[in-house]
Amino acid sequence: MKSIVLLALLALVAVSLVPGQLEAQEATSPNWERYQAERKEEWAAVALGAFIPVVGHAYADNAAKGVPPLLLSAAGFAGMIAGAWELSGGIYLLGLTAYAGGRVWGMVSAYQTAAEYNRALRQRLQLSFAPVPDGQVGLALTYRF
Repeated sequence: MKSIVLLALLALVAVSLVPGQLEAQEATSPNWERYQAERKEEWAAVALGAFIPVVGHAYADNAAKGVPPLLLSAAGFAGMIAGAWELSGGIYLLGLTAYAGGRVWGMVSAYQTAAEYNRALRQRLQLSFAPVPDGQVGLALTYRF
């Protein structure tokens, strides 16, 4: 345990000796307010995609990314119907697996699409980190070599 603490302290000292640029992000910057207004909630994209396929992706501004999971779900649903119609348990289970896989894939993909949108928005607005709420103290370093 002592060696880990010592190693962490040495790393902190080494980083502090490297010449770099210290930056701060104010909570009231116009870019930060724009980011808060334009960002997409990842879990909202998941919830929308859970109820209606592709809508979570459309919310995250990339509906085309939701089409492959939708097609897999549709094919799985068709397999379930075909399996039930012909009383074939194997086809029904294969369809059910494809349907469930497509739905899960769609929700995970919607989350990732919203996160990618937020990451691109932060880069476009040149925000490197979130501001510290009022009344709290924080420190952030950005080194450019």
